[in-house]
Amino acid sequence: MPITLAVLDPTSAVYREGESVFRRGSCAFIARDEDALRLRIDASSVHVVTLTAAQEPRCTCGQADSPCVHVVAALFAAQEDGGLRRLVQCHERVLGKRMLTALNYLQPGGENVRIQVQLRLFMDGRVGLGLSIGQDRLYAIQSILELLASYTQGISLTLSPRFIYQPTQTRFSKEDERLLAVLTNYLCVPKADGEEPFFEELTVVQSDGRYIILSGSFLYSILNCLETRPFLLVSGTDRHYLSCIRAAEQPLCFKVSLHSDDLCVAVEGMEDLRPITYDGRYVLAGGRVVRLQIVSKVVFEVKKNGIIRHQKQR
Repeated sequence: MPITLAVLDPTSAVYREGESVFRRGSCAFIARDEDALRLRIDASSVHVVTLTAAQEPRCTCGQADSPCVHVVAALFAAQEDGGLRRLVQCHERVLGKRMLTALNYLQPGGENVRIQVQLRLFMDGRVGLGLSIGQDRLYAIQSILELLASYTQGISLTLSPRFIYQPTQTRFSKEDERLLAVLTNYLCVPKADGEEPFFEELTVVQSDGRYIILSGSFLYSILNCLETRPFLLVSGTDRHYLSCIRAAEQPLCFKVSLHSDDLCVAVEGMEDLRPITYDGRYVLAGGRVVRLQIVSKVVFEVKKNGIIRHQKQR
């Protein structure tokens, strides 16, 4: 329960002695912070009392089961000064803003910051991820790690003189939050002031300009996210805005030939496809990124004492 003069017994010895200490001028303010007041109380001995916005006072005398003389004297001083009232009012305003922010966050369709994903296919086969965020206008993120640190720690990030990302006052869509969760799972997000990171670094970050280079399971996780969200595909000088990665069937013919002691395998149907992942599950086809659902026909040619041909369809 909050400790105030109103809830104390004015007939108690502690109350009367604390009022007496205040009346003889033995209370002095030594600090006024955003969330607390600190007073020096000179009674039979000198102690420091901290009055908080939550109205849970603390005294260096160590008495915790009930308010001490020093706390009562400090309450009288703060009441006369008006400092405690202002502190509580400021605390209530902060709580009100937080509540409004939380309600806005929970309200469907209330997103006011959006993320655009850029998937860049480099000519040497590497795949890069870039991000832009904003409201009506989008601003390129030069460091994805800085964005993640801002997002996880609630620190403002200046992207231009006209736009500052303020995570405590804005929100992303659930789709954008899913992407950010994937990024924080794979990347090392540093704390402020050079402290240890929040997350164990699972992926060594390599970058090319503002693009983070994707590989392995990190690449697959990002491509899986892009199956349900729009993104900008950049390949060479070509730029295509795609609604999502779609699944596609691709007829392939695998031709396996045995000539003497040589086994030869040829694949027909991949001529116009550019693999994005090492297993060819995600490919670039016709200016789009697609996830292949392969329909294959395997043709066996075995040459031994003549030519025998048979085929298998699946």
